[in-house]
Amino acid sequence: MKQLTSRQKELIKSPKERGRAKEDSSDNYSAIYENTSSAILYVKSIIELLPHFEKYSKDFKKSQSVCNLLSSELVELILNGVFPTGKTIGAPTDDRIYFEPSKRNMNKVSSIAYLFKFSSDYLLQAFPENEYKHLHPRIDEVVKDLKGMLETTRKNQELKEQLQEYKEKIDELLKNRQK
Repeated sequence: MKQLTSRQKELIKSPKERGRAKEDSSDNYSAIYENTSSAILYVKSIIELLPHFEKYSKDFKKSQSVCNLLSSELVELILNGVFPTGKTIGAPTDDRIYFEPSKRNMNKVSSIAYLFKFSSDYLLQAFPENEYKHLHPRIDEVVKDLKGMLETTRKNQELKEQLQEYKEKIDELLKNRQK
């Protein structure tokens, strides 16, 4: 699989630049989509086989190398790409990560909620309840609260969509009545 060329990157960053043919950018996005979808399927296959790579990592050096490629830095890079961070104003007063407000949506919130549940279950198993008595109920409570908030947000979104549909129908009826 080839890296993106400088030209492809340029077309992604400025697809509507003056004097640039729209077809060039469109063809570029199509080519990148094909490569990306192939790469994701390939990575998915590798991840599904990861337990086998790990099992034989002591026997085969390149098997260990594959395991090493899937590092915390890679996960961090992926998360920063999917969940873009925003800029803080002034000097940071804590280690909180601020996310770009315009990039937040329910799809991403649901993904993060799953990621939180996944990671919290891992932590609960890594830190036994008999040794860390306060951790388990706190995480369980946050997970429960998060589920409730997600459900409420989904219901509110559905209601907003229904209201919008009713508004459009009323507007259409009023428009037809005026004719």
